Amino acid sequence: MDCDFYFDKIDMDANNYFKVMLDGITESGKVWKDDNVVAERVQSIRYDTARPRIEVYIHPVDYIGIFDNAAQLDEFTSRCVGCSRYSNNCSLLRRAKEGRIDKEIQDGVCSKYKERKGNRDGNKKRKDD
Repeated sequence: MDCDFYFDKIDMDANNYFKVMLDGITESGKVWKDDNVVAERVQSIRYDTARPRIEVYIHPVDYIGIFDNAAQLDEFTSRCVGCSRYSNNCSLLRRAKEGRIDKEIQDGVCSKYKERKGNRDGNKKRKDD
């Protein structure tokens, strides 16, 4: 969320306005469910005694959790499908999507990866194979 502030006097603090704005937008239920997903930024502070205001620009970001973009998340997840932890709702993948930094994931590689038992396409071998 980018904001341009137009104050009516010089001794105003832009940071004091964010909590009220974010709570109001959250309560509307129109933009996000919880304001803990918002990265707010002051883009400018100007002074307009005739028409004080705050101009708000809300736009999505490219990153998802610890991943820079959806393609990076998809690439990481495609490797997870072959891991034995994946079918058990892998906590590392879930935490990474939440944006939690984990020592087990470094440079896009999960150190806890353990190949699923069975053949390469993920199907379990039958006894008569």
